[in-house]
Amino acid sequence: MADMTINLPKCVFCGTPVDPDQPTVYRKVIGWERKRDQGGTNAVRLRVPQNEFACQFCIDKEARGVAASQGALL
Repeated sequence: MADMTINLPKCVFCGTPVDPDQPTVYRKVIGWERKRDQGGTNAVRLRVPQNEFACQFCIDKEARGVAASQGALL
């Protein structure tokens, strides 16, 4: 059986193969956002998907302000 990871894109942060069809995989998009009065983003319109993907682990690290490329201290 062929190795299916050969054709999968890789996480832009850690290089791990990711399956774009999985709900835990993020895809980079470019678009226009509108801020809400309460703060945050109301909507992203005219989305243009990019061919860049990231795994859940790296996105969570980046969101916490920890560079995904930074290794563990222990």
